[in-house]
Amino acid sequence: MSKVSNTLNWVQLEAKRSNRSKASVLADMTANYILYGVLPQEYFHFGFYGKSASDKKTYFTYKLYSERRKEYSNPEYEKVIFEDKFVFSKVFHEFYGRESFLLSSSTDKRAAVNFIERVKKFVYKPLKAQEGIGIKSYSLSDYENAVALYEALPKKKEALLDEWMIQAPEMSKYYEGGVNCIRVYTFLHDNIFRFIDAKVSFGVGSDIVNATLDSSIFGIVDVETGIIMSDLANYNLDVFEEHPVTHFKAKGTQLPRWGEVLELARKAAYVVPQVAYVGWDIAITDKGPVLIEGNHCGGCGGNQFCVLRDDTKGTRDTWDVMGK
Repeated sequence: MSKVSNTLNWVQLEAKRSNRSKASVLADMTANYILYGVLPQEYFHFGFYGKSASDKKTYFTYKLYSERRKEYSNPEYEKVIFEDKFVFSKVFHEFYGRESFLLSSSTDKRAAVNFIERVKKFVYKPLKAQEGIGIKSYSLSDYENAVALYEALPKKKEALLDEWMIQAPEMSKYYEGGVNCIRVYTFLHDNIFRFIDAKVSFGVGSDIVNATLDSSIFGIVDVETGIIMSDLANYNLDVFEEHPVTHFKAKGTQLPRWGEVLELARKAAYVVPQVAYVGWDIAITDKGPVLIEGNHCGGCGGNQFCVLRDDTKGTRDTWDVMGK
């Protein structure tokens, strides 16, 4: 989607939500970008319409996040390690907890077939995929044999084949159709380490790992305790007090093995200290917490969604203290 069409999409959603004309919304979005650096989707998600100037200054925008990354993170390490899913799986193999296979134009067919026969089920991830685009699960049980499954795989672009993760029962009870995802944000610079923030995503109709995409809903997590502090929401700002499939009430729920989750994120942060800010996507499996991936551009917006917060302020104070 182009920047223009993307902007118009958020203009339309905001116009409907606040009952204003598209022209007035676009004008206000433009003014707020100039004054506060807030993107159109952030304007919508943060509920900027009607907020005071003092409240708007408390939001940590993607623009500010990008500036912090430039100040504290080495872009070469970001690009080489965090933007290539296969390289990431090897660098962080200690915390990966599953087998992976690189699918490319030079792939040995027999090796790929052997991988499929071993793992039986896996997730296909384009190496440069973002926001879950192009990710799909495959199961050997749906094909005549491993060769037939291999032939069915898209091969125009390089992709990572990731062994299917078996989710721990204490996470499956929230949603068992896919792997629910915890994201923990960390900061590490000059050997100073801090946990920043956390959130959790649950699937609603997907059978893959659930990040904050159309097929999932998410809530704010207290990074110190692992307790969900909000209801759940999607990117359209629909709010769910209960999960629409499993009907558990999110707010007040204690996520399991939280100490182990934090310890995994802390250890992972020290593997590549040249990248200061990382949003670690973590699954709790039958083997314990494992890394799904690390996001050097994992954003900071989800925990500032207006429908998930009890106050009118953002989390800039939390992020601004990093590195000071």
